[in-house]
Amino acid sequence: MQLAQEQNKVLNEKLTKFKDVLIQDSTIIRLHKSLAKKWPAARSKTVAAGVKVGLLVSAVANSPKSIEIYPERMRESKTLRIGPWIKDRILLIDLGFYKHLLFSKIKQYEGSFVLTFKET
Repeated sequence: MQLAQEQNKVLNEKLTKFKDVLIQDSTIIRLHKSLAKKWPAARSKTVAAGVKVGLLVSAVANSPKSIEIYPERMRESKTLRIGPWIKDRILLIDLGFYKHLLFSKIKQYEGSFVLTFKET
């Protein structure tokens, strides 16, 4: 589902080489247990249901760019499809998206990314 289309914000002068700053993340939503056959939960000791909601937010449009619903068991790195839309944009992602193929595709389509790391 594509949502944001209009430009509402102007990026800081340090980010002028980018058309947009995009933030991708997802969260788990618990559903009623009667939906467990269709949407089984990944981490539950009892019968449970859940979905993963992926959200791509545009800093320039100041709103969601896309929202997708996936099975809870789907890995985050598989919820983000990189294509020509990433050109001249910077993508902020967390460790759930850590995958060399993803980074390669971002570079191939002339985009940039920032990945958060957990301090050890």
